[in-house]
Amino acid sequence: MSILRYTEFLEVIYLTSIMKEEIVKSQKISTDDLLEYYWNNEPIYHPEFVKPMAPNSVKKNRILSFVLLMVYMSFTGYLLQISTNSHIISWIFGLICGAFVADFISGCAHIFIDFMPSTKKTSLHKQLFLSRVHHHELFRPARLNISSLWFSPALYALFLIVILPFLFIKFVFSYSIPDWIFPFWLFLLWLTSISQITHAVAHGKGSNSKLKRALKYLQKFSIIISAKKHSMHHRNIDRDFCVLNGWANPFLNFIFKTFIENKIPESTAVGRQIQDLGKKLSYPYRELL
Repeated sequence: MSILRYTEFLEVIYLTSIMKEEIVKSQKISTDDLLEYYWNNEPIYHPEFVKPMAPNSVKKNRILSFVLLMVYMSFTGYLLQISTNSHIISWIFGLICGAFVADFISGCAHIFIDFMPSTKKTSLHKQLFLSRVHHHELFRPARLNISSLWFSPALYALFLIVILPFLFIKFVFSYSIPDWIFPFWLFLLWLTSISQITHAVAHGKGSNSKLKRALKYLQKFSIIISAKKHSMHHRNIDRDFCVLNGWANPFLNFIFKTFIENKIPESTAVGRQIQDLGKKLSYPYRELL
């Protein structure tokens, strides 16, 4: 009996050593072989682009984020002012529907990012390229500051969810907006804007902060997406694209498999290239929080 226990003990030590070795190897791959794969397949960008933002750029980004936040607060105040007649049920309905639709939008954006090839040297293609790097540099999103994670989604959300619909309804249809729409509109805007922050949390952001326990509870109850749930996308690039809370994943998975996947040419399916490479190197994904 004691010999059996001793054998089991040695087995545990061996398995632990393999896991440690695997993690070290994966970190080495993410900075060398995997990034080299990206440079070879999308050579219009140079490895220097993965360096952190310059201090001046960070400061500029924070200033722009603050200005945008003031615009958000102003619009929020406006909606709250004109939605005083909205029933409590409207707010609950707006929160649930807003969270689902915002998650769906985050997944659609993720599909675009993963499968749109970087064939031109533009700011947009650079961002698409850097976003794809995180598939094998798993801690990259966690290293970005909050303002960088919030600004781009918030700016696009303001334009697509607020400005365009408002102008369309006001000047094209001249249609008065019903009260029950306002809570949904408000939650949809704010939740869409923070989708990249919740994505970064799933990659380990906040894991060493005082908010760690609160973030774990939010993930546990699927209020924000967990690292474990998001890891399904990193293991299989063709599913689970949503990064806010994961509620819309089943619906978007069906849409992707039925209408989108077979329309992506192999020559431009950057995501499939990443998937094949990931399988070849058996890249591990572990719970980060």
